[in-house]
Amino acid sequence: MEIVADKLSYENEAFYLWGYNTDLNEVQYIRVDRIKEIKAIKIQDNKLTTKLYGVKYKLKGQQALMFIPNTDETIIEKNGEEIIVEAKIQSKFKFVQRALSFGSSCTVISPEHIKKEVLSKLKATLNIYKQSDII
Repeated sequence: MEIVADKLSYENEAFYLWGYNTDLNEVQYIRVDRIKEIKAIKIQDNKLTTKLYGVKYKLKGQQALMFIPNTDETIIEKNGEEIIVEAKIQSKFKFVQRALSFGSSCTVISPEHIKKEVLSKLKATLNIYKQSDII
Protein backbone atom coordinates (compact mmCIF):
# COMPACT_ATOMS: atom_id res chain seq x y z
CA MET A 1 0.00 0.00 0.00
CA GLU A 2 1.41 3.36 -0.92
CA ILE A 3 0.12 6.34 1.00
CA VAL A 4 1.20 9.94 0.84
CA ALA A 5 0.88 10.92 4.50
CA ASP A 6 -1.09 14.04 5.30
CA LYS A 7 -1.90 14.21 9.01
CA LEU A 8 -2.32 12.35 12.29
CA SER A 9 -5.56 12.43 14.22
CA TYR A 10 -6.67 11.07 17.58
CA GLU A 11 -10.13 9.47 17.72
CA ASN A 12 -11.67 6.75 19.85
CA GLU A 13 -8.54 6.50 21.99
CA ALA A 14 -6.28 5.70 18.99
CA PHE A 15 -4.01 7.57 16.60
CA TYR A 16 -4.81 7.49 12.87
CA LEU A 17 -2.54 8.26 9.94
CA TRP A 18 -4.44 10.05 7.18
CA GLY A 19 -3.12 10.10 3.66
CA TYR A 20 -3.76 9.76 -0.02
CA ASN A 21 -3.74 6.16 -1.30
CA THR A 22 -2.18 6.39 -4.75
CA ASP A 23 -3.46 2.93 -5.79
CA LEU A 24 -7.10 3.71 -5.01
CA ASN A 25 -6.92 7.46 -5.72
CA GLU A 26 -8.68 8.34 -2.48
CA VAL A 27 -8.03 9.56 1.03
CA GLN A 28 -7.78 6.81 3.64
CA TYR A 29 -6.82 6.53 7.26
CA ILE A 30 -5.12 3.73 9.18
CA ARG A 31 -4.73 3.10 12.89
CA VAL A 32 -1.09 3.75 13.68
CA ASP A 33 -0.84 0.80 16.08
CA ARG A 34 -1.84 -1.55 13.23
CA ILE A 35 1.03 -0.54 10.95
CA LYS A 36 3.45 -3.47 11.06
CA GLU A 37 6.27 -2.09 8.96
CA ILE A 38 7.13 0.85 6.78
CA LYS A 39 9.08 -0.38 3.77
CA ALA A 40 10.11 2.94 2.24
CA ILE A 41 9.63 6.60 2.75
CA LYS A 42 9.66 8.81 -0.32
CA ILE A 43 9.86 12.48 0.43
CA GLN A 44 8.68 14.57 -2.47
CA ASP A 45 7.29 18.03 -2.71
CA ASN A 46 4.18 16.95 -4.60
CA LYS A 47 0.95 18.78 -4.08
CA LEU A 48 -1.73 16.14 -4.47
CA THR A 49 -5.28 17.29 -4.83
CA THR A 50 -7.59 15.02 -2.91
CA LYS A 51 -11.00 14.09 -4.23
CA LEU A 52 -13.96 15.44 -2.36
CA TYR A 53 -17.19 13.53 -2.77
CA GLY A 54 -20.52 15.31 -2.50
CA VAL A 55 -22.94 13.07 -0.61
CA LYS A 56 -26.58 13.67 0.29
CA TYR A 57 -28.42 11.68 2.91
CA LYS A 58 -31.70 11.85 4.80
CA LEU A 59 -32.18 11.38 8.52
CA LYS A 60 -35.53 10.84 10.17
CA GLY A 61 -36.99 10.58 13.63
CA GLN A 62 -34.83 10.94 16.72
CA GLN A 63 -31.59 10.95 14.70
CA ALA A 64 -32.82 13.98 12.74
CA LEU A 65 -33.94 15.82 15.87
CA MET A 66 -30.64 15.22 17.69
CA PHE A 67 -28.37 15.71 14.66
CA ILE A 68 -25.36 17.99 14.97
CA PRO A 69 -23.54 18.40 11.65
CA ASN A 70 -19.79 17.89 11.34
CA THR A 71 -17.75 20.73 9.85
CA ASP A 72 -18.05 19.15 6.39
CA GLU A 73 -21.86 18.78 6.58
CA THR A 74 -24.73 21.17 5.93
CA ILE A 75 -28.43 20.69 6.58
CA ILE A 76 -30.01 21.66 3.27
CA GLU A 77 -33.63 20.82 4.00
CA LYS A 78 -35.86 20.33 7.04
CA ASN A 79 -39.31 18.79 6.84
CA GLY A 80 -41.00 17.87 10.09
CA GLU A 81 -38.96 15.10 11.67
CA GLU A 82 -36.76 14.64 8.58
CA ILE A 83 -33.67 16.47 7.41
CA ILE A 84 -31.53 16.22 4.31
CA VAL A 85 -27.81 16.67 4.81
CA GLU A 86 -25.16 17.43 2.24
CA ALA A 87 -21.60 16.41 3.08
CA LYS A 88 -18.26 16.96 1.39
CA ILE A 89 -16.25 13.87 2.25
CA GLN A 90 -12.69 12.76 1.62
CA SER A 91 -12.95 9.22 2.94
CA LYS A 92 -15.74 7.00 1.61
CA PHE A 93 -14.99 4.47 4.34
CA LYS A 94 -15.46 7.01 7.13
CA PHE A 95 -18.71 8.25 5.59
CA VAL A 96 -20.08 4.72 5.24
CA GLN A 97 -19.30 4.13 8.92
CA ARG A 98 -21.13 7.34 9.82
CA ALA A 99 -24.16 6.47 7.70
CA LEU A 100 -24.37 2.98 9.21
CA SER A 101 -24.10 4.44 12.72
CA PHE A 102 -27.49 6.14 12.19
CA GLY A 103 -29.12 2.72 11.62
CA SER A 104 -32.49 2.59 9.90
CA SER A 105 -32.93 6.34 10.40
CA CYS A 106 -30.50 7.08 7.55
CA THR A 107 -31.04 6.85 3.80
CA VAL A 108 -28.22 7.76 1.42
CA ILE A 109 -29.70 9.76 -1.46
CA SER A 110 -26.68 10.27 -3.71
CA PRO A 111 -24.29 9.53 -5.33
CA GLU A 112 -25.25 6.09 -6.56
CA HIS A 113 -21.85 4.43 -5.93
CA ILE A 114 -21.95 5.44 -2.24
CA LYS A 115 -25.56 4.20 -1.96
CA LYS A 116 -24.45 0.86 -3.41
CA GLU A 117 -21.52 0.64 -0.99
CA VAL A 118 -23.79 1.22 2.03
CA LEU A 119 -26.30 -1.30 0.69
CA SER A 120 -23.51 -3.84 0.14
CA LYS A 121 -22.38 -3.47 3.78
CA LEU A 122 -25.96 -3.92 5.00
CA LYS A 123 -26.44 -7.05 2.88
CA ALA A 124 -23.15 -8.50 4.11
CA THR A 125 -24.22 -7.88 7.71
CA LEU A 126 -27.60 -9.51 7.09
CA ASN A 127 -25.89 -12.56 5.58
CA ILE A 128 -23.71 -12.93 8.68
CA TYR A 129 -26.81 -12.99 10.87
CA LYS A 130 -28.58 -15.44 8.56
CA GLN A 131 -25.61 -17.81 8.68
CA SER A 132 -25.56 -17.75 12.47
CA ASP A 133 -29.26 -18.69 12.66
CA ILE A 134 -30.10 -15.54 14.61
CA ILE A 135 -32.70 -14.49 12.04
